Amino acid sequence: MNACFRAAAVDRAGTLTSFTSPLCVVPPFTPPGAGSLSVLGTDTLSGSWLSAPGATYYVLRVSTNPDNPPVLVAGSSNTVLTSGNISSLLPNTTYYGFVTACNGFGCSIYTALGSTATLANIPVALSTAALDSTSATLAWGANGNPLDTSYRLEQATGIAGPFALAASTIGVSAAATGLSPGVNACFRVAAVDRAGTLTSFTSPLCVVPPFTPPGAGSLSVLGTDTLSGSWLSAPGATYYVLRVSTNPDNPPVLVAGSSTTVLTTGNISSLLPNTTYYGFVNGCNGAGCSSDTGLGLAVSFAAAPIALSTTGVTAVSVSFGFGANGNPSGTLFEIERATDGVSFALTLVTASPAATIGGLAPGGSYSFRVRAVNHAGLASGYSNTVLVVTPSTAPSVPVNLRGTAGSGTLTYDWNPVGTDTAGTPWPPFTVVTYEVSDANDPSGPFAVVALTTVPFHGPVASAGAERYVRVRAEAQTLFSSVTPVIDNVGAGRYVYPSPAGTVVVTPQGS
Repeated sequence: MNACFRAAAVDRAGTLTSFTSPLCVVPPFTPPGAGSLSVLGTDTLSGSWLSAPGATYYVLRVSTNPDNPPVLVAGSSNTVLTSGNISSLLPNTTYYGFVTACNGFGCSIYTALGSTATLANIPVALSTAALDSTSATLAWGANGNPLDTSYRLEQATGIAGPFALAASTIGVSAAATGLSPGVNACFRVAAVDRAGTLTSFTSPLCVVPPFTPPGAGSLSVLGTDTLSGSWLSAPGATYYVLRVSTNPDNPPVLVAGSSTTVLTTGNISSLLPNTTYYGFVNGCNGAGCSSDTGLGLAVSFAAAPIALSTTGVTAVSVSFGFGANGNPSGTLFEIERATDGVSFALTLVTASPAATIGGLAPGGSYSFRVRAVNHAGLASGYSNTVLVVTPSTAPSVPVNLRGTAGSGTLTYDWNPVGTDTAGTPWPPFTVVTYEVSDANDPSGPFAVVALTTVPFHGPVASAGAERYVRVRAEAQTLFSSVTPVIDNVGAGRYVYPSPAGTVVVTPQGS
């Protein structure tokens, strides 16, 4: 406000002299005294200061810029007091305070009140942005907080805590690691204001990390009763369960064997030989297990046949039996033969643990061995080797061929043949077959009328005419010479080579 002044002297009688010419001045505005800025909430600040002489009111202003006078005014308030509030500000934002003293003629320069920051807002809408077996990504709404606001994410195993720091971050998302599949994990988040003060936390959000099955793997064969599996690790798994089944269904229901391991490999034993198995593995911890990962299939090795032995030997063939040694029905066996005991060649493939090999030579020496082949085409080891020598000596001739008459019938018999022509007894279980032939003439031609393994033929009906009969023995495909010919008259007379009806030799043994 303008102020003009003049002066006059006063004499001793109290009389004024004339006044001087007027002198006018404008008193300066005194700014408010020192003060400060303080926070009242997320959008409100309060300023206080010392009074300014002559001021009739004050203007409080805040800015996000420290320049004085303020140019970027974010909010202002007029008051006749020495304190005032400004609302509708941004949360968690640093503001600089300024105050000026005014009256009807103008305002003073600004007094700076320092700076402070509004409180941060509580985050909103805490949610799971991503979740796997061992980690979770949490996201939330800033609720008006500026982009550079810091947040504290805390984690607990239950909704009631205790909570511990999981992550500190600038932004509205953060990852929490070190989770365990199947184990409850609860999270809450708070904003951190510029002074480092936490807001209240959001309500807890609880999740259960899923189990991730083990990664791809395979099943391999270690032996006739053992398989091995390998796979990639499953996050959060503390152990694995390897199982095999004869059925490809996943999950396996017909479990043939299992193994528990903390490694990413495992073996299963006590399985069947030459059997197709399907492998499965899951990852587990104390809270449960994942779904199964299929490891494919493998066929256990076939077991080597055992106890190869002959069950019959002829001059041109040999029959064998052997133990399957646990191999299942349908297993193929390869029988090999060598004539020198060294150079074996495949002779027969059979699915039976018994077989007959023909096409041999009488008096030949042969070595035989057998092995099994699994369903994948892999052969087992060999059985024991059996040496076979085929016989080369024919059976001895049956003796005492004779006929015995009955009522309209005739029965022929002879002595059993138990040796070869050298007098060597047959091996045990050798079958001797007798071939009975007859003819209309003692010199033939003869036709076979019976094959028998017993030393007789008949009774047969009378032929009604004179017939001529002879017998020979067969053993191991070798035949003896024929017996002398007898006819069917009376008790049987030796007639050959003499004329019919003439007895030339007394029947042997009579």
